[in-house]
Amino acid sequence: MQHKLILCLFSIIILMAPSCKKEHLTKETQTGANTFSCKINGNVFTPCKGGLFSGPPLWGGYSNNFKTVVIAGECTLEYPFKYVVIDLENFHGVGEYLLSDINNSCTYLESNPTDKYYKSSLTQNGKVVITKDDRVNFIVSGTFEFTAANTSNSSDIVTVLSGRFDIKFI
Repeated sequence: MQHKLILCLFSIIILMAPSCKKEHLTKETQTGANTFSCKINGNVFTPCKGGLFSGPPLWGGYSNNFKTVVIAGECTLEYPFKYVVIDLENFHGVGEYLLSDINNSCTYLESNPTDKYYKSSLTQNGKVVITKDDRVNFIVSGTFEFTAANTSNSSDIVTVLSGRFDIKFI
């Protein structure tokens, strides 16, 4: 009887455990809702805060007099830790940014005993579409998709699809 009770409690704890993965992607909005999601090799990724000392799950900003935009989502709640970073270095507002342009890149990182860095610059495949650039209210919204190769093993490829973000920079 005691074993059944322990098994039942263990099952409830597992089911209630927090997770970075959600069943659905976030909605595409343009209000500064601070949302970010994508599918990484078919699995939904959304940023989430991990431990007490981890950074914010979603961050970014303008730099270089609005000529560069960086947007990053991270999940440090589950292992391996996961990060997706969008870097547009020749930013000019609303429009399409091809990742075949060396000024634009997306990176996916899995942090486990040996970090795995996947860079779009190795495949030059993908795009980021900025649908809103509000420099008064510091809101940037858009979509993204890319394939990236592992910097240590170029045959190890990750596919990121259905990406969307709506972030209000602080």
